Amino acid sequence: MPLTHKQEHFAQLVASGLTQSDAYKQAYDVSPDTLPGTVVQDASHLAAHPNVSPRIQELRQAALAKMTSAQAWNLDRMVSEAETNLDLSRTHKQLGSANGALEIIGRATGILSDKQQGSPPVQVNAVFMGTLDMATLRQLVALRDELLGLQRGIPPAGEAIVDAGSDEKGADATGADEPLPSPDDDKS
Repeated sequence: MPLTHKQEHFAQLVASGLTQSDAYKQAYDVSPDTLPGTVVQDASHLAAHPNVSPRIQELRQAALAKMTSAQAWNLDRMVSEAETNLDLSRTHKQLGSANGALEIIGRATGILSDKQQGSPPVQVNAVFMGTLDMATLRQLVALRDELLGLQRGIPPAGEAIVDAGSDEKGADATGADEPLPSPDDDKS
C-alpha cells in the first residue's frame, strides 16, 4: 500500500536526521497549541506504522550507500591523483612537490597521522625521498614506527622485554648480584 503524501514527507524528514517530533510537526502542520506529549505520541505511532517504518529504513540505507560510495571514490581518486603528481614531480626534479604528494598519499591511506606520538617525527632528506617507491616508503614507515616503539619501551613484534626487577641490584663480572650504589654513597 503506497504512503500518503504526508507519510512520505514524514519518512523523508526522519531519514534526513530530524527527530520524529520535528518531522511530524512539519509534515502534518501541527498547531502551536498542540501539547508536546501528543506530538511525541503521534510521531512515534507514525514512525512505527507498518508502511512508514520500512520506508524510513529504505531512505536511510540509500543515503548511507550514496555517501559511502562517494567517499570511497573520492579516496581512491585522491590517492591516484597524488600518485600521478608524485611521478610528475620526480620527473621534473621538484622534490618538495614530490614530498607533498607523498604526504597526501600517506594521510589518505592512514600511513601518516596528525596525532602527536610523543616523539618528533623522523626527518628524511628530500633528495632521498624523491627516489623512493611506495613499497620502500611503507618499509621506512614501518621501521620508523618500530624505532619509536623501542624508544617508548615497546618490544618489536615477536620479542619480549626482559624485566631485571626492581630490587636495585646489578650483576658483577661473575654474575653475582650486588647492590647498586645509591646517590647518597658519594656524599662522604
